[in-house]
Amino acid sequence: MTRLIFLVTSFLVTTLSAQTFNKDIEKGKLALTNYETVKAISIFENLSKQHTDNWLPNYYAAQTLITEAFINSQKSLIVKEKLTKAQIYLDKAHNLTSKNEEVIILQAKLYLAYVVSNSEVYGRQYSGIISKLYNDAYVLNPKNPRVVLGKAQWEIGAAKYFGSDTSTFCADLEKAVKLFDTFKQESSQHPNWGEEEAVLAVKNCK
Repeated sequence: MTRLIFLVTSFLVTTLSAQTFNKDIEKGKLALTNYETVKAISIFENLSKQHTDNWLPNYYAAQTLITEAFINSQKSLIVKEKLTKAQIYLDKAHNLTSKNEEVIILQAKLYLAYVVSNSEVYGRQYSGIISKLYNDAYVLNPKNPRVVLGKAQWEIGAAKYFGSDTSTFCADLEKAVKLFDTFKQESSQHPNWGEEEAVLAVKNCK
C-alpha cells in the first residue's frame, strides 16, 4: 500500500512538473515573439537552472540573446555581450542533444549576427563556418523548414554580396513555406518559428 501511494505521488509530481515546464516554455516563447526579450530571457534562464538535463531552455535562452543582438546590431559592445552569453547556452544545448539540426541552425544564426554587426571584421571569419553549419543541418534533416529557410536566406545574402543572381533560390524559399505545412514538431515546446519569415521572404524574392 505504501509503495502504491509512493508511485501515485511520484506520478502526480512528475505530471505537475511537466505541465509547469510546458506552460513556462510557452510563456517564454510568447514573450520572445512579442520582442519582450527581458521577460523571455528571465523565464528561459530560470528553466535552464531547474531542468539541467533538457536542451530546450538553453536553446530558447540562446535564441532570445541572439534576437537581442540582431536588434542592437549597430552597437558592437552589446552584440558581443549578448552573443558571448548566447554561446554559453548554445554550448549547453549542444552537450544535451547530439546532431540536432535546430541547435545547429541557431549556431549559424549566432555567427550571422556577428557578420551583420560588422561584415568587415567577421565576414571572412564566419562565412565558411555558417555555410558548413547550414549544409550539416540540411544533411541531418532536409525536411525541416527552418533548415531550408535559413540555408536559402544565407545563400541569397551571399549571392547579393557577390552581385550574383538570387532568383534561383526563390524555389528553396517556396519549398520552406510548403514544408511548414507538413513538418511535425516533436512536441508543442519544440521550435516552431519561421513560417511568417518564410512567406515574407518568398514575396521579396526576385
